[in-house]
Amino acid sequence: LNRLAPELNLSTGEVSEKLGRGRHTTRHVELYSLGDDTFVMDTPGFSSFDTDEMDVILKENLQYAFADFGEYLGKCRFDDCTHRKEPGCAVREACGEG
Repeated sequence: LNRLAPELNLSTGEVSEKLGRGRHTTRHVELYSLGDDTFVMDTPGFSSFDTDEMDVILKENLQYAFADFGEYLGKCRFDDCTHRKEPGCAVREACGEG
């Protein structure tokens, strides 16, 4: 989170040599505002969560939550592209180009 928003100046733990990830310092869930309509949630103990299981947002609608995806939607090879590993993904190709 500090890389996304250095002004947050959040406490960080040392990086685990075994896992290559930082150790938990967060003790509670917190939602940070990064600007107009832009938020990031710090969820201690979770590296990912299943949005379908949590009934938060359906997997097929998740792409619309990212404004930067907008110009690439509908340009992927597959209509049901999750923008994670499918060949011909316009979003991933754009990320690779910077």
